[in-house]
Amino acid sequence: MTDFAKATQWRDALTAELRDATDALNALTDELAGDAPRIMGLTPDSVKADPRWKAAKAKVDRLFQTLRRFNTGYTRQFKRELAAQHRANRYT
Repeated sequence: MTDFAKATQWRDALTAELRDATDALNALTDELAGDAPRIMGLTPDSVKADPRWKAAKAKVDRLFQTLRRFNTGYTRQFKRELAAQHRANRYT
């Protein structure tokens, strides 16, 4: 990964994929929970037991870990570029 623009596109693609998977998980949770009480916004155990929910949750967790590992190297390798981008965005 040597090209900042290419790495940024990859980061944006990973972020969008994670966002879509999270939205799908939230929709599935709402569908499965129905009118079940959601104390303090927690997911009911009956929903967590569903295999479709488990698969969607595993996908979200896997994508999150992938993005986390990517960001570790991305921020180290492109520290100067990210700082310059931040300064440019800050004053516009």
